Order: sequence, then C-alpha cells, then structure tokens
Amino acid sequence: MAAAHRQAEEAAQSTAALAAENILRRGSAREKRGLIAHISPLMVALGDQRVDDQVLRATVPPLNDPDWQLRAEVLRRYVGVSVYVGHVGIREIVLPCVVGALQDVSDTVVFEAVRAAKALAELRLLRDTKTLVQTAKAIGPLLCHPSVSLRQISAEFLHAVGEAINPATAYTCLCPLLSPFLLPGRPLFELSRRALRAALRPPLSSAALETAVSVAMTAMNTKGKKAAKLEAMQALARHGVTGEFQSAMAGFIVEAARKRTFTVLERHPHSYSGDTRGGGPSSSSGDPS
Repeated sequence: MAAAHRQAEEAAQSTAALAAENILRRGSAREKRGLIAHISPLMVALGDQRVDDQVLRATVPPLNDPDWQLRAEVLRRYVGVSVYVGHVGIREIVLPCVVGALQDVSDTVVFEAVRAAKALAELRLLRDTKTLVQTAKAIGPLLCHPSVSLRQISAEFLHAVGEAINPATAYTCLCPLLSPFLLPGRPLFELSRRALRAALRPPLSSAALETAVSVAMTAMNTKGKKAAKLEAMQALARHGVTGEFQSAMAGFIVEAARKRTFTVLERHPHSYSGDTRGGGPSSSSGDPS
C-alpha cells in the first residue's frame, strides 16, 4: 500500500514538473509570471531531483524574455528558490543569472538582481570569499549609476558583503577593487554605509551613460569589443569622465552593450537598429517600481 502510494506521488510530481517546465519554456509571459510567483511552494512539492533537473534550469530562458516584468519576477523569486535548492544550484544557476542581469536594459531588472545578491550575502548563501568578492566586483560600477535606487541597493549589497567576510579580507581584497569609484584621496577602510557614502564619486550622468552605451553598441556590432571599449571611453571623456573611473565604467558599459546587442539580435534578427531602450524603465529612471 505504501509503495503504491509512493509510486502515485512520484508520478504526480513528474507530471507537475513537466508541466511547469513546459510553461517556463513555452508559455506566454503572463503564464510564466503566474508560475514564477508561486515557484517556491511548487519546488517544495516536487522534490530535490526534479527541481534541480527540470524546474530550476527552466527559469533561465525567461531571463531573456522581452517582458521586463517577467525578468524582474524571476530574479525577485530567486532568493526563496535559493534557500531550497542549496549551494550547488546557487553556484551553477542562480548566481550566474543574477550577475548576468546586472547589464539589463531595465533598471527594475538590475535592481532586483542586486537585491537578490544582497539577500544571498545576508543569508550566507554565497559561501566562499572569492565568490563574494567577484560578485562585488561586478556590482561595483552600479555605485556610480545615474539611478539613485541602484546606487543605494549596490551600497547595501557591499555592506552585506562587509558583514559576511572578515575586515582584513575586505580591506585587502575588496576595497582596492572599488577604488575607481571612490573620490581621489578617499581610501575605503571599511564597508559601512557611512564610509561608502562619504567616499563615492558623484554618479555618472544619464546622458553620459546612454551616449556611451549607444556608441559601444554600434562599435560592438561593426568593429568588435576592443573598439567598443575605446569608443565608450571617448564618449565618457566628452562628458568629463577620465582616469581609472573612465576605464572601469567603460568596461561595464561594453558588457552592457554586448548583452543588449545580443538580446536585440536574438529577438529581432533582421531589424537591429542600435536602439537600447527596450522594455521596462530606462536606465535613467529613478526608483524601480
């Protein structure tokens, strides 16, 4: 009797996992958002193996969906998912997706990516110092983003990292990576909120960011990554951005341009025009909704 019950339960779990995977891969944006909103209890019901093999991996394609609300919803739910899937799922799927979303065209999506990284750090789900430092390096340029909300959540993430690693490691490994975004003569000795606020450079203007991304996208499409960085640096220089800050922001902008170019070509393979706006809030928007 118990064996028959278990067999029926496994069959039901298998059917549910397959249905969830099909929705995430082939459903409409509305269907995907509805499923993602309830994905944590679904994962509890399905069991570890089916979550790892089917459902968790099926959350990756929606992050390339044209619907920015869907992309944001996936990132919003990743924290609850991470508590369930464990460190392997976080390392192999969740964290790469979070970091990859940092150059999304929508500020809301980027905000949710940084907020997810912050929660993972606070919950100690990013286990090793190397992972924390690499993630902080990727988020660092957002400390000088035009969006107030992105600057604030990025500083909150770095504060969470500072709480998760010992002060000596933070000072020797992490603070030097943030130096391009700090005022000259303002070394960072700790990652407290007050220290970060006092040390950060003024943010990049929206005009400088959008111009640099636009020229980098054009160069990426015609000349390649090296030329894209050079043209991004020249565009930033015309807005008064120079030195190591210029170089660091150009590197971030080139990655954003690369992702946006790929996304536009993937969604509209015969209609690339260099337009970076896409769906969702623009990069110069304020608080994410």
